[in-house]
Amino acid sequence: MPDVTVAPPPLYYAQADGTNFKDSADFGKDLESKTAFRNLLADFLPARASTPGRLEDPARPWFPVWRVNQQSPSQPDPRGIAVMAPAGLNGAGHAEFSGRAEWDKASEFFERWMFEPAVTVDASGKATLGVGAGTVHRAHLVVVSSHGWLGGFAGGEIWDQKKWFLVGKVAEEGRGFRGPVWVLLTQCSTLNSATWPSWAKVLANSSPHVRGILGYEEVAPGATMAAAIGRGFVQKLREGQSFLAAWKAMNPSSNWAAIVHKDAVNDKLKDLPAIVEGKKPLADVTTTAAKFNYYGYLKNYKSGAAQEIYLADPPFSFRFAMGVSGKLHDVGPATLDGGQASLRDATRMPDWKWLMGIKLNDGADIKSVAIEWIHIRPTKKRLQMDKIWQPPTSAAAAQVTNTGTKKETFTITPDAPAASLTITWKAQPQDVMGPVTADISYHGDDKLVPHHSYLYPRITVTPVSGAALKHDFPTNGLSWYG
Repeated sequence: MPDVTVAPPPLYYAQADGTNFKDSADFGKDLESKTAFRNLLADFLPARASTPGRLEDPARPWFPVWRVNQQSPSQPDPRGIAVMAPAGLNGAGHAEFSGRAEWDKASEFFERWMFEPAVTVDASGKATLGVGAGTVHRAHLVVVSSHGWLGGFAGGEIWDQKKWFLVGKVAEEGRGFRGPVWVLLTQCSTLNSATWPSWAKVLANSSPHVRGILGYEEVAPGATMAAAIGRGFVQKLREGQSFLAAWKAMNPSSNWAAIVHKDAVNDKLKDLPAIVEGKKPLADVTTTAAKFNYYGYLKNYKSGAAQEIYLADPPFSFRFAMGVSGKLHDVGPATLDGGQASLRDATRMPDWKWLMGIKLNDGADIKSVAIEWIHIRPTKKRLQMDKIWQPPTSAAAAQVTNTGTKKETFTITPDAPAASLTITWKAQPQDVMGPVTADISYHGDDKLVPHHSYLYPRITVTPVSGAALKHDFPTNGLSWYG
């Protein structure tokens, strides 16, 4: 009997883009020409006969998938790089949709597909996006290039379109990735440390286990620079560097970030076939208050030193909600892309307020509560908080003090110990906030910058008897849009 060698399964990648397609076109070209990766979309989806360069899911003809020219990525190219386009060609394809309902439908579909990037080929040979009856082909590397925000959500150039994903919502729904072993989020902010608790939950629910996510903490490079980073990243991988090392090496001046499993820090390109075949599984991906499996990395924290990621439940009951027109709207992981998680000055929004409800788990009386406002991460420069917030008020009679070098901590001490406290916050008017705000072109750390600032509370509750209890609430924050 002749020797038989079974070929390994192909490595597939899939890309989605919501801005200038330049980086996706270049990155895809290098992946396909210089590595073993094949384009999942190009390999299976048929071309739309009436529209050169457009691929089509016959079950979803309204969802744009384009093959684009590497030299002119805004131009369709029947032989170009295939890219998912939830916001249309080059990220601004309003005319490709019949209206808002259809582009929102595209966003909602992509939100599901991104976490389970696959194509199914049925018995007749028809290929459709997603998982269905037939042979399912999955992407092992998924890349998303778009706009991103510090609340952990992303979207394209159609600003009125529903956001493509909100990691906190995915985490709250108990979902994870299905298929990818590495993920690249080449977008602003969606891998900042305030999102790590949500990503840890998503990773724990993923199958196969995700080895790592590479992205950015704050402002990400534009398309032209991102294209050069992508090309260099592929080259570094081909030279034998690990995924993490290659990402770090190609982003020396960018706010790079990463979440990588402790057993995947040294993953290299040559390891992927064995990983995809299940020969190098990760033993454990759970995260608790006492156990970590993933490291978090930030270029802006100790030059990218590894930080162990833990998940701890708050030691007291906490609710944060926006109050307007007599209604409360919760601010939490699954709502950070909503208006209730949007900080606005009191001049433009005089009726907006935010309420914090705090109660000890054992029902004991509270002596005091201290709230310190964190800007993006604990190690980042504090902002002048008395220019941002008016002194908070308490439903129960209380004394309020404001301390710290930047007046970043507000302490509420009720006149009589209380079983619970309800604290109300209102932003300062525009003229007071002016010195600590800037336009979007500003790159300093000492001001609120539209779309690039996020505040969340660190709360210390002191009971009448016993030790003080402290907890950070990074997934209960407010974004500043100017």
